[in-house]
Amino acid sequence: MNLRSSLYAGGLFVAGLTVALGVAEAVLRFSGPSAQAQHMDAGLIEHHPRFGWQLAKNWQGTHEHDDYTAQYRTTPFRTRTTGGVAHGAGELVLIGDSFTFGLGVADDATFAALLQDVAEHPISNHGLPASSPDQHLLRLEPMNLGRTEQLVMLIYLGNDLLDLTRTVPLQAPHAKPRYALRDNRLSVLNVPVPKTPQEAAASHGSITEYLLEGSEWDRPLALLQLLVTLAPPSSAELAPWFERRFQTERGLLEAILARTELSLRSRSIRLTVAILPGREVYANPDSVLASFQRQAARWVAASAGRRNIATVDLTPTMRAEEYFPVDGHLNEPGHCRVAGELSRALGYPPPECTTNAGPAVAD
Repeated sequence: MNLRSSLYAGGLFVAGLTVALGVAEAVLRFSGPSAQAQHMDAGLIEHHPRFGWQLAKNWQGTHEHDDYTAQYRTTPFRTRTTGGVAHGAGELVLIGDSFTFGLGVADDATFAALLQDVAEHPISNHGLPASSPDQHLLRLEPMNLGRTEQLVMLIYLGNDLLDLTRTVPLQAPHAKPRYALRDNRLSVLNVPVPKTPQEAAASHGSITEYLLEGSEWDRPLALLQLLVTLAPPSSAELAPWFERRFQTERGLLEAILARTELSLRSRSIRLTVAILPGREVYANPDSVLASFQRQAARWVAASAGRRNIATVDLTPTMRAEEYFPVDGHLNEPGHCRVAGELSRALGYPPPECTTNAGPAVAD
């Protein structure tokens, strides 16, 4: 009997929400919630009845964390500044969650700002902490994109797919909208979004528990859960379970990408999907969460491919050292890495920055 078999046999709003949303995705890189010492100046996040939340206009403040101290500024258009003239939607629009926003790094170190340094036109950073692709679509459809030629949607593998079926995100204590598929058409639910803070769904449990819920590896006792963490099932064992467990999420993702691509194509805008894993994939590659993210990367690429949407899969290129070790967001070398890969895909000159292995596009 192998070790794993032996182990198995043996066994109110704004201020508080700002920090919680800011670290929501990063916490998912662990098998459970993590205590992190941090403080962020109040006011970055505001409630929105359709999107769930949005950035405040003309905000600036400081975020102090075990891993970093960073200052953030937003524009009159509720975007994070990229160092250039404030604009709502430039020729290139970047949309995503806190990894796109650039939590943990200065304004001029985000991959949006690094791309702005080498582009000959304005770039807009519409990253919104803790948001997911359903919210990206809801925000994009009414957006004035008259000058936009390209749009990059960054999908973070740690939780973006998981939150598609939820009206309360796994790690953010606030309600969100979501879509349901009815007769193969997307129908939005939970709008208007309640303003009252909600309890984060995973606040009393781990993400690994959520991924394995209802499976043969689901263990009700804490000790047995720990044993599953110490000797996790292999990716090959988990793959059929993930296919069944997240069938609804995969269907929603495909429908959201299809509707996004159609909406943008009608406005002559090219869509690229960037696929970003979390640090867990590199720091703990045998974990359940790492296995899920590698499989999710294939789902996203396949869904985009069926719509002929260009993709930039960052899974083979990122490294553990390009994430903050506790917080889990991209550090400056990580943003440099993403900027280099996106510049290559979008036809921009390489950014003048350095990854942990040299220039942004060296390998």
